[in-house]
Amino acid sequence: MKSFIKENWFKIIITLALLMIAISVAYYFFVFLPKKENMIEVQKQQQVIQSKQQTQKQEVKQKEGLSNFELYGGEVMQVGGEGSMIHQVEAYTIGEYGIQLSSPEDWVSVGFNSRAYLMDVNCKDGYKVYRCFINGVESNNDIDDVLGCRAELKERIKNKVNIVCVIDSKDLDKTTYNQVVDSKKESPVSIDFYNTKLDGKVVEWKAKISDYYSQITGIKFCVIDKDHQDVDIDKPCDWFWASSADTMNADNIKINPKWGGDWVDYILRYYRVPFNKNSRYYNETYTIKGMVDGLDCGVDTKCVPRIEIIGITK
Repeated sequence: MKSFIKENWFKIIITLALLMIAISVAYYFFVFLPKKENMIEVQKQQQVIQSKQQTQKQEVKQKEGLSNFELYGGEVMQVGGEGSMIHQVEAYTIGEYGIQLSSPEDWVSVGFNSRAYLMDVNCKDGYKVYRCFINGVESNNDIDDVLGCRAELKERIKNKVNIVCVIDSKDLDKTTYNQVVDSKKESPVSIDFYNTKLDGKVVEWKAKISDYYSQITGIKFCVIDKDHQDVDIDKPCDWFWASSADTMNADNIKINPKWGGDWVDYILRYYRVPFNKNSRYYNETYTIKGMVDGLDCGVDTKCVPRIEIIGITK
């Protein structure tokens, strides 16, 4: 063995050196380079997020003085339960990044009855409570047109009420389907996905449920307006994708063990829309109120608006 090493020591050194070079090259291409590319991509994404946050903060600052948000949220934390009027108020924008609004009492009003066992949480003038959550449970039946969201305090240490405020329909800007499609910004946010100049706008569109397109993680609605009159749900149509972060994981059995496998039925029930399962309820006309959330240009031959659902009615 010693004699073999002695006779071939030069070849052994060369072989080891070549092996080390090969390992270094492989590490560079298969480990270091991908990590570097991933780091660059992460940095780019962070820059995009920071840019969006800064832009939205500037927009919020500009809009706040004009009081012209179409949609915002409020939270009231009451402490002490029945008999206590101690509370704290927050107001914030609703969108990709929720940003706190200054002077939250100007956006969210709070009232108590004389014995402080009822608390009313309402929006500022010109807005209506569209959704109401009492201690984490959606309680839209507790919404009063005048008083807002009414919570019974009971003997709890804390009571939390969250509301979604939407500008009154009479003041709602009548943004159309075609206007959203035509407002696409030039640069995509990601593959096939584009922001629009109308992102964050609250729209209220009439539509029927498409029976032509597959239904998953939301509902594909065929829009009905002055430019879209003769809608056939069994054929291709100008459609929009209505979905919600609240229902996105509905098919996750661990989170939702009662999942029945039907997205349309689940979402209609979630938003308390009455329908007859034995009828052709897809062909009925629904009113969808929601927030514009960009365009998906990879799911069809044309770009499709994405709408974050606020509510659905018939």
